[in-house]
Amino acid sequence: MEKKLKQYKCSFRQRDKHLQLGYFQLHFPIDRSIQILCWDLEDHLEETKQHKERLKEICDDLDIDPSGETCKAMKGLIKEAEDFLDEVKDDDVKNAGMIAEAQRVEHYEISGYGTAVRYAKELGHDAIAKKLQKTLDEEYNADKKLNDLAEKRLNDKAK
Repeated sequence: MEKKLKQYKCSFRQRDKHLQLGYFQLHFPIDRSIQILCWDLEDHLEETKQHKERLKEICDDLDIDPSGETCKAMKGLIKEAEDFLDEVKDDDVKNAGMIAEAQRVEHYEISGYGTAVRYAKELGHDAIAKKLQKTLDEEYNADKKLNDLAEKRLNDKAK
């Protein structure tokens, strides 16, 4: 199980490379009239920078080299988001799709962090589990904000 916990560094490292939601924010056109989305993305980008620092601390604690291979799954999610947003012409559909693509990234992260928290607890790494749980809670919060925004403001416009 210790080995499996260390294997999760793959998806966490990919996060360092793209800072997922920040990557979306900087690279995809977002309807700037939806200021709440922009603010939420900026807030989550700041959280993501903190996640990166926590992950560095965890790697140090576990004597893991934080550099290395790229997570193919995360890279694929980002590529699919790029393809979707390149293909769609309608701004309302693009905005709703942007949220959906960002949520796919969040769900992948939630899965990875949730598993890592469980493994850390089972291995008795309580301090590491606590750091991972804090990040997991922030990912759930980001997903909820995205979901609320989609339901309340964007999905109806995209019909």
